[in-house]
Amino acid sequence: LDIADVVEDFDSNNFNTYFYNRKWYQNGVNALIMADFAFVVLSLAFVIFYMMVHTRSVILPLIGMIQVIFAFPIAFCIYFYIMRVTFFNMMSLLSIFVILGIAADDIFVFVDAWNQAKEHDILIQDLERRISWVYRRAATAMFITTLTTFCAFLATALSDIMPIAAFGIFSACVIASNYLMVITAFPGVVVLREKAIIKYNQWKESRKGN
Repeated sequence: LDIADVVEDFDSNNFNTYFYNRKWYQNGVNALIMADFAFVVLSLAFVIFYMMVHTRSVILPLIGMIQVIFAFPIAFCIYFYIMRVTFFNMMSLLSIFVILGIAADDIFVFVDAWNQAKEHDILIQDLERRISWVYRRAATAMFITTLTTFCAFLATALSDIMPIAAFGIFSACVIASNYLMVITAFPGVVVLREKAIIKYNQWKESRKGN
């Protein structure tokens, strides 16, 4: 039975009928949220493209987006098992739009610090010292920006409206998980990429010598 047909049968010029059911309402909200997820693909494509232009790399933006995906399972564990929050709705998944921007910003900060290290000859010659310098410089900046955003979302836990509180708490968990990924996995990817570039340049030089 289609509710729209029922409403149409009851409606008239002098009489309007309104139906409300929690299940219908939730189904309608979920349908709207799932429709919004169609924009996730466009958002991912735009963010990856812009990151490729900024970092002049293909692998770094792709790894960054993979980190965003892996941040969600970690956030789920923190949300359900550590913070013991049992309420969850589809709206909380919209935090992916928030984390896309934060993840891109963190990667820009780290890559910019990595490129700035090229101005110091002693850092260029020693990758271990270079990553140590970049890590200290970038991790602090990323921590400050991440902490402010984390606290802003976590503050919604004070709301009496559970869907809003749950959205804020889960978003805070995703933000924290993404930060952990950026300061652990991403630096290793940057170093491996740099080693690959060095080996490729050495191979090109050897080919020229021959």
